[in-house]
Amino acid sequence: TAAARPSASATSASARRADARRAASALAPSVRPGEAVQIVIVSSDEASFTAGSVLDGRYRLERPLGDGGMGTVWVARQLALGREVAIKSFRAGRTHDQARLEREARLLASVRHPCIVQIFDFVRGDTGRGYVVMELVAGPSLEARLEAGGPFACEEAVRLLLPLLDGLAVVHAAGIVHRDIKPANIVLANEGPGGAQRIVPKLLDFGIARNDEAALTQEGVVVGTPAYMAPEQFLGSRGDPRADVWAVAATFYDLV
Repeated sequence: TAAARPSASATSASARRADARRAASALAPSVRPGEAVQIVIVSSDEASFTAGSVLDGRYRLERPLGDGGMGTVWVARQLALGREVAIKSFRAGRTHDQARLEREARLLASVRHPCIVQIFDFVRGDTGRGYVVMELVAGPSLEARLEAGGPFACEEAVRLLLPLLDGLAVVHAAGIVHRDIKPANIVLANEGPGGAQRIVPKLLDFGIARNDEAALTQEGVVVGTPAYMAPEQFLGSRGDPRADVWAVAATFYDLV
């Protein structure tokens, strides 16, 4: 019988393993025996978004804060002022997401409230890849707090969400609807002076927000997280501020 030929997928996997071995060999002088390392092969554009890189002579990337299929959020240092910031960028080639990112920055630039993450800048770099520079919020997400500590007392949940509702009112007054409020998009920041405990909920990720002037999502396209979506969102409605109120109520239900 004829010898079986390796499949295309097996050949591709073998090539990837060979690439990883070559990359590991290049790092060998700095890696101790038995030490685990992560090898990431990136495109030339992705190479500009690695730890230690300086973006446009202004921001030095220090470490990833969160990573996903669409992009990465980095802890970075603003060189001119010496302060830590967060930088959010989508991966190269995601033109629609790049437009969403720029729109998110423009929508939030005029919003000021302690419970809404502050936007400092939007930069379109030399490669054409844009990124948002924003306030660095230190603390766990509400989702992580729920998973680790279980339900909140009813009074505690009310105290936590009331300031967020106040911030949401400011967002709505600016004509913006978030459309994806959920525990994963709320961070519990400790902003007490001198290490004192003062938890401030911060609403993040306005990536699918819309305003009255423009929207990148079309009527009839369902957006949001199903467990927190208002009924009209399932029918493809763009939603209005009431959809955000529904999502806060669903979040409160989760908390208690």
